[in-house]
Amino acid sequence: PPMEAMRGLFWLHPSGATDAGQAASRRDAGAIPVTRFNWSHSLAQSVRSTPGVGWNGTVYVGTKTAATTGALFAIGSGGQRLWALPLGAIEASVAVGPRDAGVEAIYAGSYNGAGNLWALATDGGTLLRCTLSSSDYPVASPSVFPTSLGGTPAIGESFFTNSSKRVRTIQPSGGSQSCV
Repeated sequence: PPMEAMRGLFWLHPSGATDAGQAASRRDAGAIPVTRFNWSHSLAQSVRSTPGVGWNGTVYVGTKTAATTGALFAIGSGGQRLWALPLGAIEASVAVGPRDAGVEAIYAGSYNGAGNLWALATDGGTLLRCTLSSSDYPVASPSVFPTSLGGTPAIGESFFTNSSKRVRTIQPSGGSQSCV
């Protein structure tokens, strides 16, 4: 049935038969509340990876419309689009991690003719962008790991890139930004 048909109560009507063929059924066995989804949001673009989810329920998901085009979308916990950034094709999952003073950062890799590693604020602003060569692009999902620069808690981000066969790290905070 359509997804909407499964909202509300799912009524139980058990029936069965013994090996001897004696049948039995019950019409009022009870009901189970069912909600198949809270919301859906059409992106009209290909999604090839798992979204990242922020602490407040915001969903961050990358898309790909062609070899070098796509976007990163932020979708609020109620299903409303908060913003979309045309960063290029995003095929790997997005990661969400803390930044300085507990402020979240969104990490993504994209390709728009060159590879890019991004650290973004929850409002869509760029914290750090690392541009790679045209043949060096992110193909695996980022991982967030804690680091420390000068005793200040900060967050690092790792990406595996296809052509260089290297793990790359970006550091969007902690006093000095870096792309390695």
